[in-house]
Amino acid sequence: MLVDDSQSEPQLDSSELGMSLSFKVSYSDPDFLNAQKQALSDIVAERNKLIHEDLALLDTSSIEDYYELISLLDEQNPRLLAHLKELGWMLTSCIEGLKDLQSFIKSPDFHQFIHSSQSDA
Repeated sequence: MLVDDSQSEPQLDSSELGMSLSFKVSYSDPDFLNAQKQALSDIVAERNKLIHEDLALLDTSSIEDYYELISLLDEQNPRLLAHLKELGWMLTSCIEGLKDLQSFIKSPDFHQFIHSSQSDA
């Protein structure tokens, strides 16, 4: 989910025990955020058109049709790879954070934190 910094976190009901994880990418620059959203929307629209329209019209006996399709995919590929690379480092960071959380949960510090939180309540 791409959001700007002004969007607040959802409020949780503190009477229920649970854990929730979300992955949110926020940007402080609204122009950059809008450009990112538009770029991703453009790629999605192009891919949807390709799958739902262009392939239906493809003449499988026409080499020219295949060359046009290859040309379209070759043009899209660098843009798509750039977004995937961006998402890749974000996902890697998220996974590393989850590993750190897992280590903390297994540590005596976590157990002490839970016990002290319960006694404060």
